[in-house]
Amino acid sequence: MFARTVRALAALVLLGAATAGAATAAPGLQQVPAAFRGNDLFLKVSLNGAAPVWLIFDANAYASTLGAGAHAGRMTVKLGAVALQPVAFDIAKAPQSPRGLTVVGRLGRDSLGDRMLIIRTREHQVWLSPPVDTGPTPVASTSNPTAGGDPVRTASLAP
Repeated sequence: MFARTVRALAALVLLGAATAGAATAAPGLQQVPAAFRGNDLFLKVSLNGAAPVWLIFDANAYASTLGAGAHAGRMTVKLGAVALQPVAFDIAKAPQSPRGLTVVGRLGRDSLGDRMLIIRTREHQVWLSPPVDTGPTPVASTSNPTAGGDPVRTASLAP
């Protein structure tokens, strides 16, 4: 889990720098339909090919959830024109809907797979990266038994 967070932060820094000040994003990025309300980010997604719905994006939540009345399980998620890897949804109380949006659930960081979200709050833009190659999983050091945790992985934007 720690490794995925480090990988996400590294890619956000790299991709954020690549898109800073530009009217359009770096090659390969896809803009995602989004709404900003206060400090919250809402993404318009299609689940299993159905009509688009709003989900709150929560980078601190590992799991994705849908509100009561929905069916738990794996679903295909489409952000804009990009289909993500299937995402497992649990059932939980739906997040509070802000004015003008009906929110049906939460999209956690597990949903992005090998992609990164680039969130440009000042411009109210959200971009989805192409798959990021993180290379082979490093082997955890056994010489330091107190180190523990996941090995650190970094992101590469190389094709």
